[in-house]
Amino acid sequence: MRKTTRRRHDAQTRANLVVTEGSAILDAEPGGLSTRQSLGTYLAHVDDQLALQQRALEDRRAAHDDLRRGRATLRNAAKAVVKIGRLIDPADEALMATMKIPGGVSDDEFVAWTRALVDRVTPHADAFVKVGLPSNLLNNLKDAIQQFQKSRDLRDVTIQRFQNATESIRETQDKIDKTLDAVQAVALNLPAANPDFVRKLRIARRVGPRTVGTPEKPASPSPTAPPSPPTDTVA
Repeated sequence: MRKTTRRRHDAQTRANLVVTEGSAILDAEPGGLSTRQSLGTYLAHVDDQLALQQRALEDRRAAHDDLRRGRATLRNAAKAVVKIGRLIDPADEALMATMKIPGGVSDDEFVAWTRALVDRVTPHADAFVKVGLPSNLLNNLKDAIQQFQKSRDLRDVTIQRFQNATESIRETQDKIDKTLDAVQAVALNLPAANPDFVRKLRIARRVGPRTVGTPEKPASPSPTAPPSPPTDTVA
């Protein structure tokens, strides 16, 4: 999709250069100059939106990296809580005896489970610390949950920014095409009409790499008839 958008933008930029070179033809009419200027404005807007797309992609990658690290942090901390909980004397604290870390769940489900784990364990933090849980682990786990949620929010924002830029680019490129259609049609009817200008504009607007004529395939050689068997001779 982005490659098609970029190719379309390249073609429209080439067409705008042709329009600029043919300014003497178009500016012969009062609206010619404003039409040419609108093309430049549209193209500049597309450039800006393409840059926004790129930044959104980079921010999304960074958010995905943060989420990957965050998942590992949450799981490692939760695993420590669960394993340490099994060392607590059941006579004192049996709350962790059947606690298991869930597997194959979504981020929403795992975060919800981790929040519940913290809420369940926090009132008994001293008992967990007594059997080896780092004293700051529960607080760090709370912070990790909040940071994970921030990373998810950032990821969602970057996706929306990219989609907004994509829609804006599509709408603006449609306007550019309509403007170029009008320029091309009007140019044929101006007093200083120049067929060469219209031809260059039509060529410049082609999207994608230029196609080169396919060379003719060499003719397949005619199959050679197998040699006739030798004729027997009578002595």
